[in-house]
Amino acid sequence: MDFRNTIDENEVLNNDKNDNTNNQNKNNLLKSKWFKKIFFFLLLIIIVIIVIVLIVIYTSKKDKMEDEDKIINELESIKIRLTNWEFGSTDEIDLSGEKISLGISSDKFYKAPEDFYVCTVMGGLSGHTNKYFYEKELQNVNKTQFDSDWWFKSKFTLKNFEFEKNLILLHINGINYKSDVYLDGKLIDKQENVIGTFVKYVLDITQFLNRDIDIHYIAFKIKRPYNQWGGGKDNYNQTDLAISFVDWNPEPPDSNMGIWQPVDIELLSHKISTIL
Repeated sequence: MDFRNTIDENEVLNNDKNDNTNNQNKNNLLKSKWFKKIFFFLLLIIIVIIVIVLIVIYTSKKDKMEDEDKIINELESIKIRLTNWEFGSTDEIDLSGEKISLGISSDKFYKAPEDFYVCTVMGGLSGHTNKYFYEKELQNVNKTQFDSDWWFKSKFTLKNFEFEKNLILLHINGINYKSDVYLDGKLIDKQENVIGTFVKYVLDITQFLNRDIDIHYIAFKIKRPYNQWGGGKDNYNQTDLAISFVDWNPEPPDSNMGIWQPVDIELLSHKISTIL
């Protein structure tokens, strides 16, 4: 009797083949898992990079918009300070406020220094020299000439300005003592309203400006304050609340009459509700 173990050769080959297949499947599965991990890791990195780029772009645009808004806000209000003042007595200048504010002039006007943005009569006449303000020169000045009103005029330029969308304001920061105000040939306010040395006024002048011209003229017809110590009988009890003077700081002959604080033109790039 033959007890030898008979092994089917084909069966062994099949088993080996199956084992190889299983091992290969395992290897493929491991490779697939690693591939997925690497893929998701790379995908995560790409997403993070995209998010960072978007944040940088957004921040940059936001900063740019804020800068633009800042620039726009800065441009929303532009002020023009009036200089180049000319002045003269109404006794010598036979022109109406309407004509003066149309640019019609007279050789009777005095010119203040170009860099003066304030101008009283005596200040304008003295200029940079202060020639009247030493020794007893002030006593030689005839005070009666200042009992009349005096004209003060200046001009400013507006180009490419949209009147329909914008607002133009006149800032009167200090008139001594009261004044009629003319602009582009029109009376825009009277002495009864524009009065007081220490009072500031803001007037909406948009509607009064001549839109067909670039150069605009403004004129003030100013009356001096009554500040006479003891005065005369006519001025008794009529001392105005103006700039006071004492014996060691004597009053100038003109009582400091004129533009004693700056006058500004303000351009606003949008309309606002105003009652002026």
